[in-house]
Amino acid sequence: MEDISCLKVCLFSLPANRWLSVRFYMELITDPEERGDFVPGGLLGEDACCFDIEKWDEDVLAYAEKRISESYENAARENFLQ
Repeated sequence: MEDISCLKVCLFSLPANRWLSVRFYMELITDPEERGDFVPGGLLGEDACCFDIEKWDEDVLAYAEKRISESYENAARENFLQ
């Protein structure tokens, strides 16, 4: 998997009144700590799980990075990326 440190760079450079919202297709990730928000039809008409990152928090960023890796691996395995 590519280095996803750009997630941290993008968040760090956001003005104070903005946030980073990361959405995933529900079938591509798990959310064992139930940190994400369920969004019915929230991603191209499909159910989604959304993580809003509003401030720099290493724990939140690490959790989001794990979900990004998980979704990438699952999408590749299921040929979802083609």
